[in-house]
Amino acid sequence: MKTFIINRENWLFGEGADNGRFYRNDDGKSCVLGQIARQHGYSNEELSNRSSIRGLIASGAKNKNNFFETFFYDLRRDNITTSMLAVNDNEYLTYCQREEKLINFAKELDIELKFVGEYECDL
Repeated sequence: MKTFIINRENWLFGEGADNGRFYRNDDGKSCVLGQIARQHGYSNEELSNRSSIRGLIASGAKNKNNFFETFFYDLRRDNITTSMLAVNDNEYLTYCQREEKLINFAKELDIELKFVGEYECDL
């Protein structure tokens, strides 16, 4: 199981789906999948202002191992990552509720999320 670090300092979350981005140029923040994508070799430029895996793939951005492309072409994995984006952008979850849901979805993808930074959740 591969582990990804989610840095709370530059994590973009809870602002609603209209404001969610893989990477937002204005403040350098990224949603959970954007942070995973950067750790998988995607550049900020490739992720800039993208809000979905479909948009990322349609832009022609690719990394060496086609990390997100495998999710896109596997309906079960695509549904999980879509759910992760919905949780990430949800305006009504607490910090800890959001992290717990994201950690559980990530396990279904055989990845582990570790959140680091400002606050702590007992999960």
